[in-house]
Amino acid sequence: MRDDPAGAAVVVMLRGLKMYGMAQAVSDLIEQGVLGITCGF
Repeated sequence: MRDDPAGAAVVVMLRGLKMYGMAQAVSDLIEQGVLGITCGF
């Protein structure tokens, strides 16, 4: 996730909504490569 700004944005948004467990789960899935969240650029 370190090189994925779109994935990082999703995690930051979830944390902002106080959804810390979901943010951690999404972060873990992105690091494993399961979730392919990409930026549209």
